[in-house]
Amino acid sequence: MNEKKISKPVMLFILSILLIGSYLYSAPDYDRYTGMCFGVDVTYFTVSSNDFNGTSYFENDYELIGIPSIDSGPGLRLILGSDDYRMSMGVVLELSLVNGEFLGESVDVSFTDIYFFMRHHFLRNDSFSMYIEGNFGMSSMSMKDNVYFNTIPDDLYDSKFTGLLFGAGFGINQYLSDNLYLDLSAHADYKLYPNVEDPYEYSMSLGNTISGVVFSGRFGIRFVL
Repeated sequence: MNEKKISKPVMLFILSILLIGSYLYSAPDYDRYTGMCFGVDVTYFTVSSNDFNGTSYFENDYELIGIPSIDSGPGLRLILGSDDYRMSMGVVLELSLVNGEFLGESVDVSFTDIYFFMRHHFLRNDSFSMYIEGNFGMSSMSMKDNVYFNTIPDDLYDSKFTGLLFGAGFGINQYLSDNLYLDLSAHADYKLYPNVEDPYEYSMSLGNTISGVVFSGRFGIRFVL
């Protein structure tokens, strides 16, 4: 007796129907996980840039401003936004303090970023969701002891760079309850600094901007109000 075999396309079609059916069966209530959202993240980042090499500098008639290399390090993010079933958006304040080095001398480097984000959720059910995210905003980078004055060679001063931030990333949310979930994500942010402030807070154009890509991993918790 000849046995009839199910063709591969038919098997794939049946498997697809079963997977879609299982997802729809476990699909969440659209009214859940929506509302105002507050969150806290811890981050760990690294800077990739030819500009931040620890030897470059900007110079005028009376001062030299060094561009340090920047070590990898931790950061903290505070998030305020709105969650919906498919879309989330909000504002982030991100702070970090790491070590740097210019011409062999230690430099403290701090970042203060304020930016807007928007994310799109997919494969969402009662347990988890995945998402992609985009963001843009302002970035400020302060450095201690990286300004050298020609008239005061023995003293060092601080500087601050201001510029723009653009980024993208992806992540996973793990839902613990209707108003509490965990967030795990990876991001890449492009930071562009066209201006620097010297110790007397006179802003000057750098002529050639400095920039870098910041890669980060983030883990945090969200509270839906």
